[in-house]
Amino acid sequence: ALPPAVAAAAAGAKAVGAVALAAAPKVTWRRVAAVPTLYWLMSINEYFTHKYYQHAEFNTSPWFQWLARTFVYGPLGRDVPKTRGGGHVEHHAETLDDMTLKTDEKWRKTKVAKMLDDDIFRGTAFTWTVTGIMTVQMCFTTIPVFKFLLGYTLRDTFLALAPAMLLHAAAWNALHPNMHALPDITWREGVPSSWLAWARSSWFFRFLYTNHEGHHVVGGRGNYNVACPGTDHLVGTFIKEAAWRPRCRTTYATYHGEDMSVEQQIANHVARESFGLKSEAPPPSLVAA
Repeated sequence: ALPPAVAAAAAGAKAVGAVALAAAPKVTWRRVAAVPTLYWLMSINEYFTHKYYQHAEFNTSPWFQWLARTFVYGPLGRDVPKTRGGGHVEHHAETLDDMTLKTDEKWRKTKVAKMLDDDIFRGTAFTWTVTGIMTVQMCFTTIPVFKFLLGYTLRDTFLALAPAMLLHAAAWNALHPNMHALPDITWREGVPSSWLAWARSSWFFRFLYTNHEGHHVVGGRGNYNVACPGTDHLVGTFIKEAAWRPRCRTTYATYHGEDMSVEQQIANHVARESFGLKSEAPPPSLVAA
């Protein structure tokens, strides 16, 4: 028999262990399913927002036009308005195939370029406002799925959704402005780029970079996912690099010629290097010059 003191200590430890085990969250299929379910909801939301709002394909989609006319604007006696994409179409017009931006005086005087001048990030960043809008959009799918399929309370649903949206914005802000050689976002404008800037040279961020590079090269007609890849693969709009890379034509050097800014060329080089990617070499004619 154990001495009384040892037996008492053992019994106490056993009781504490039982209490801790009972208090620990149980691993259920609902908890396991929550992470991939939320990811796919975010991927789908990102895809539809990018394709139908930012690229204004809502305006030419018979299905979305019918939905809006039948259930939203028709009952109000109004015509379905046209969406302009919030400056995203203009961002595409400003971006060259090597992900650098047009910076020449002639371009900056155009109406399209001036539409982006009020934003230091030129339409590439997830500001606090944009993150808030995306979070509201996510509620329309996340709340019913988590409540009726996974059995989550409204409180627990938001405890899962809020950090997920912050993580999504952090990934976007670490990727998108920087790949176009634009400044990092600070907490004043949105979720800081610095939260995930350290991961830019990882294989995942290099994939995100290359994937979005293809999106620009094909004129915004594929690779709509930016930070949450997946939906493109499901619906057939994912375009492999081998298919779009041969279509690359414009670079900062070929577009600007002798008028290119050395400082901007250095900034472009640093941006690509941060993702572990090599910069495109200038054409021989410019090197010779």
